[in-house]
Amino acid sequence: MKRLPADQLLAWFAHARRDLPWRQQRTPWRVWVAEIMLQQTTALVASKRFPEFMQRFATPRALAGAEESAALAAWAGLGYYRRVRSLQQAARVVVRDHAGSVPRNEQILRGLPGIGDYTAAAIVALAFNQPAAVIDANVARVMARWLGHESPVNSQAFRSAAREVLLHSVPAAQARNFSEALIELGALLCRAAAADCAACPLARSCVAHSTQSVERFPHPAPRKLSTAVDSLRLLVRRGRRVVMVQRPADAALLPGFWELPGAWLPRGSATDAAMLRTLLAPIGLKAAGEGRVLRQVSHSITTHRLRCRLVEVDARGRLRSAALVDPTAPQRNLTTESAKLLRVGAI
Repeated sequence: MKRLPADQLLAWFAHARRDLPWRQQRTPWRVWVAEIMLQQTTALVASKRFPEFMQRFATPRALAGAEESAALAAWAGLGYYRRVRSLQQAARVVVRDHAGSVPRNEQILRGLPGIGDYTAAAIVALAFNQPAAVIDANVARVMARWLGHESPVNSQAFRSAAREVLLHSVPAAQARNFSEALIELGALLCRAAAADCAACPLARSCVAHSTQSVERFPHPAPRKLSTAVDSLRLLVRRGRRVVMVQRPADAALLPGFWELPGAWLPRGSATDAAMLRTLLAPIGLKAAGEGRVLRQVSHSITTHRLRCRLVEVDARGRLRSAALVDPTAPQRNLTTESAKLLRVGAI
């Protein structure tokens, strides 16, 4: 079986590695937090937020015992808040079932909230220096080019081939540096655009480089068809505060976030007085009149393309299942859709 040239890779990494805050002290908890931050955040942004988060929550026990609001506040600026909620849930499991110590078993790690195959492998390799197939987007790109693999990077065929090569190539005593070197290589040299093959330690054995076809790889996954929907959001003012509702804690999408009352509707649905009454009734309000359209914006989320409409409504009644919220308050967790509408609505 073809092996990656580990010696050349490690020699390159020894002088090219970036000085990132989570590399300064390699505890399993620090590795875990960093990997969760980096899932959907750039290294530059994560580097700025990581030290403060670790100062507040230096151990799983510290995060497990904190209020959710404190965890969310420490995560402010990183987005995708489901990640920190899952991290806190997982920390509580670690405290309850593992005496506060991060497990070193990959299978046990995969059973914790918010940890998938990649994160489990990363913790095992980067924190415990054990061989594992650590395949993030950077490594997938490197491996697709090096192998010249024609399958999409999310396919089982590609994943199996990459995993087999990685486990066959990793030096037993250098699992941490080997895995991190591949991640760094994808971030710094084997970039999606403008790959620097001249400086790459894998170039001599890379299929894509030798066939002058680097730009062809990796093959992307087929795109899912998106659904076009209308979103009607209602603006009910009380001074600087507006009526908002909080998404359920068990919602599949953006749990716990605040948003303007309203709903997603099939494209072309009527937004007349009857619809306003239907949307306001669950929160105890009644509309006076038709309402006034303030603005329409576009927004995309998961596989949906939204045409969002903000309608100002004069409404009265006793609020239930809703609250008066100052949307400009620091660290207020608003859905992106509502944040967009409130910015353009000149609150």
